[in-house]
Amino acid sequence: MEFPVLSSVRQIFFPRRRRISFSLYRVLIIDNSGDGGRNEEGDEEAESPRSAVSDPKPRAIQGLAYESKSYRLAVVKCTVDAQENIPAAYFVEIWNLRDFPCLEFKVTLAPEWRQSVEAICWRSSVLLFISGMHGQVLLVDVETSRLRGQAAAVSGPVWCLSLNPQKNRLAAGTEDGYISLFDVENEELVIYSGLLEPKGSRILSLSWHLTKPLLVSSGRGRVWLWDVDAMKLRTEMRPPKHGNIESSVSSVIFLRNGTVVSGDTTGATIFWDISHATPIASFKSRSGVLALAHSQSPDGISVFSAGIDSVISEMRLTNKQGSSSWVRSLPRYIHSHDVRALCRAGKFLVSGGQDSYLMFGNDVSIKQTIKIPPNTNSLTVAVARNLLHASTPFLLLQNSSKLEIWQLSSQQNSFSADNFRAVPFCQLLSLTFGKGNECITASAISPSGEWLVASSHRLTKAYRIVPSKAESLVKNAHDKVDIDLVPASKSTDIFALPVDSLTFSEEGRLVVADSSEVFHCKLKWIASGEHSASVVDKRNICSLFPGEFFLCIRYRLAD
Repeated sequence: MEFPVLSSVRQIFFPRRRRISFSLYRVLIIDNSGDGGRNEEGDEEAESPRSAVSDPKPRAIQGLAYESKSYRLAVVKCTVDAQENIPAAYFVEIWNLRDFPCLEFKVTLAPEWRQSVEAICWRSSVLLFISGMHGQVLLVDVETSRLRGQAAAVSGPVWCLSLNPQKNRLAAGTEDGYISLFDVENEELVIYSGLLEPKGSRILSLSWHLTKPLLVSSGRGRVWLWDVDAMKLRTEMRPPKHGNIESSVSSVIFLRNGTVVSGDTTGATIFWDISHATPIASFKSRSGVLALAHSQSPDGISVFSAGIDSVISEMRLTNKQGSSSWVRSLPRYIHSHDVRALCRAGKFLVSGGQDSYLMFGNDVSIKQTIKIPPNTNSLTVAVARNLLHASTPFLLLQNSSKLEIWQLSSQQNSFSADNFRAVPFCQLLSLTFGKGNECITASAISPSGEWLVASSHRLTKAYRIVPSKAESLVKNAHDKVDIDLVPASKSTDIFALPVDSLTFSEEGRLVVADSSEVFHCKLKWIASGEHSASVVDKRNICSLFPGEFFLCIRYRLAD
């Protein structure tokens, strides 16, 4: 029986004769047995040789923001409730693009904030502005996931954010058309400073002029240019209607030469002369434009647009015979669904959308596009010994909202690399923090299968895994093992705060790492409901290798 080739496998474990492969979409358990994939009667098995234990849903990309000094890219991802088809939770990933795109870490938001992330904007290399349906503007330290500042915007949900080039004033566009202005000169304070009057439409996009105190905003059928110092509307621009339907201008940007570019739901990308509020050039797409980005190089200015038709279009400003004009170049077909975010990040044009792929494009050739598949590092897999039957190991699965412990079946057949068969498995328990709305940031299970430790954004919990009383009657290793979790005492200091990383050594000692310290601990059960966690060592480390060596990984940003 042939085994289909897996693509993009992230982790592989070999507990005895079982191969556990963690792909981007599911965890597969494959048995390398020597019976040729036959059942007890010798007949060929009709079932697939793959057993899917976990099937995490891809996360759609909703927003992008780049910080040039630290080479950091913030990526907003959203999980969708499969039953109701609505956004379930939002997450922010921080990527480092200094040499090659790599995931640096994830920002863990509190439950009340991660239900909606509609806009992000960098304040500095470690501080990120976040807004959403809750109507608050949050200033978050991405390295510690801690809230550094908070302010309420006027009138409902905040749909867009924009920080001026001087980085001392933040604009937030709201549901009822108000534009709230905040002073952000102090890195830990967000102070409300003013309000631009509404024009009867939700503000969908904002952009500042490079040198002047001018702000452009967009909404339903309009593009507005504001003089922020005078707190007055300077001019209004109206994209043409598509029949009797008025368009919604979903994205707007200010170019370095003072030109305003807008993209609307009719598929029009329009270049505006702000002095006369008239269009300079216009390009039409098959479907609505959802995102715009621009770049400037010695070769000229380029504007990129993308949206519902999944095509990324490029418009370049050319200069021929003393006159300049905008010309559309070849389109890029690199996405399969809606493109919701575009961002120029150094040498890359970054895009993302409903297909969950994060694309890093290149100006020279489309073939050099780097494709980052969805669900990268979104699931953690660990294997531990079964308490009662060593031939049926435990499998720990961690995703963003829960922990699961599964039991694999016992197989006594000899190893054969030519044949594969499905491994029976069963779920023993599922664990969530709080009411299921807390994000689990780290987890670990001891090699002996005795201890389970997990951390959320608030605290760290330790559990002892014990068999239920009925397990004393179990004699067959093929039977399901019933286990219980006994919470450990919270008296130990290392379990009073959240941590960034957890792992167990081969000797069963726990390594706990937060943003500043790492503890090497030994867990010991004293009595029912109590435990001791003695700190053996404390170093500047974040992961433990089998044996005697520790690995330290830290990011230090250039001044």
